[in-house]
Amino acid sequence: MKTIQNELRNILFEQLKETFDISLEDIQFSIPPLRKFGDLSTTLPFVIAKKEGKKPFLIGKEIIEKIEGKTDRFTNVKIEGGGFLNFHLKKGDFLNYIIENIETGPDKKKEKIIVEHTSINPNKSAHIGHLRNSCLGDTLARSFKFLEYEVEIQNYLDDTGIQVADVVWGLVDHEKKGLEDIKKN
Repeated sequence: MKTIQNELRNILFEQLKETFDISLEDIQFSIPPLRKFGDLSTTLPFVIAKKEGKKPFLIGKEIIEKIEGKTDRFTNVKIEGGGFLNFHLKKGDFLNYIIENIETGPDKKKEKIIVEHTSINPNKSAHIGHLRNSCLGDTLARSFKFLEYEVEIQNYLDDTGIQVADVVWGLVDHEKKGLEDIKKN
């Protein structure tokens, strides 16, 4: 969706920069609160109207005239609520765009993210809160990985369960001691 927003932002800017005093930063998009208003919305007519002392509705009509035929991404562009410019995406084209670019991910980030979250305490009864925290931590880590951050996951253990298991492993597998050897010490 960001790619389509950027494409539309560039089209609007190129078509309107000669007529209106605008910058790329003036062209912001949001998703309308109701689907009937379209897939993308911009308050650009309000921004221009404030600068030029005109009615946003009339600015919106002028914008629609200037961009008509400049992109085929939309089935309809309407003015709603006195000046909101609402765009209705061509569903098939949008789906094809997503399928064609499914392998295209975000750029690799230079920052390293450390996600620390708790593990379930084996010395207590498990409950839904334990599972929730593990799921939230794992989901957050996976989201950062998808966004191409270098991610390190650190699980916080709030009990001695894992430490006891490590000691037992060390004595049995690393030191090769049996139960009788351990009892002697």
